[in-house]
Amino acid sequence: MPIIGLTSGFAYETVPPVSPRALRLCRRVGCRAVEINCVGGKAEAERLDDIDLSDVRAFDHVSIHAPCRNTRFADDQATRDLLGKIERACARLRIDLVVFHPDLIDDWNVFSEFDIPIAIENLDNRKKSYRDVCDLKSAFDKFDCRFVLDINHCFANDPTLKLASEMIRVFGDRLAEIHVSGYQGYHELLYRTKQTKILDAIYTLDAPMIIESACPDPERDARKELNYIKKYFRKKDRRERRWM
Repeated sequence: MPIIGLTSGFAYETVPPVSPRALRLCRRVGCRAVEINCVGGKAEAERLDDIDLSDVRAFDHVSIHAPCRNTRFADDQATRDLLGKIERACARLRIDLVVFHPDLIDDWNVFSEFDIPIAIENLDNRKKSYRDVCDLKSAFDKFDCRFVLDINHCFANDPTLKLASEMIRVFGDRLAEIHVSGYQGYHELLYRTKQTKILDAIYTLDAPMIIESACPDPERDARKELNYIKKYFRKKDRRERRWM
């Protein structure tokens, strides 16, 4: 059974994603992992100061999703200020990983100035780049970092999931985290879509898993999604043991 958890933004309509309250909610619904969701921009990254080590100590894996909206990472002071904020949070909170969208990076060299456990993720079919192995290789050639496999994004680009298999084969040694959700146009709940082929594609991987499914009824949906995915892995494990 992998270490499984949620993005701290799963209840964003009622609970600020970057807050002790969001982290407590993640623990309450049964998360062993959490990704602190700063995708909204610099203002959310500023709120990392509100989080203490005691808020994350109970998790087995803690990552940060770097800002995406109205954000680019370039050779400028605004980028250095933001990365400095993230670097300090990483040290203070013992962060395992910080996930970036590679299409937002204009200057890769600026990252070498900071002690941040950097990873990039593959992007979905709404983006023009970093959707396939070739583009991701070009990113790793520019900066040696870890990889987050977003299986929803793979499915959006290729419902056969051959793309996912190729990414696992080529970048498996870099794999540090998996993002998972159903796909019927966005980030649907797997317990509703019943897309077990998405889970089949990542079953054998040994990396913490962050659920990014949208939860209209946050606590209820989060619990059901966690339980659905955990049940899938328990069933798979029993089946594997039966054949041993």
